[in-house]
Amino acid sequence: MTAAADVLHLTQSGVSQHIKPLEKELHQQLFTRTGRRIIPTPLALEIYPDLEAAFSKVQKRLAQATGAEIEPEGVV
Repeated sequence: MTAAADVLHLTQSGVSQHIKPLEKELHQQLFTRTGRRIIPTPLALEIYPDLEAAFSKVQKRLAQATGAEIEPEGVV
């Protein structure tokens, strides 16, 4: 959670507060919490590629809409 918080510019508790409602909505845990460590559950590992692709697409569209720099694609 700490690493995610750093990337997202949130606090660790902020990240946890976003994960808990998602787990509640899914009626399943996404992480196994053992002391200070968290381990992704099989469900988390299963849905991660789809979520990453969706967020990447949204991020790209937002960058296009705002005229922000985006990484070149294809042969440069």
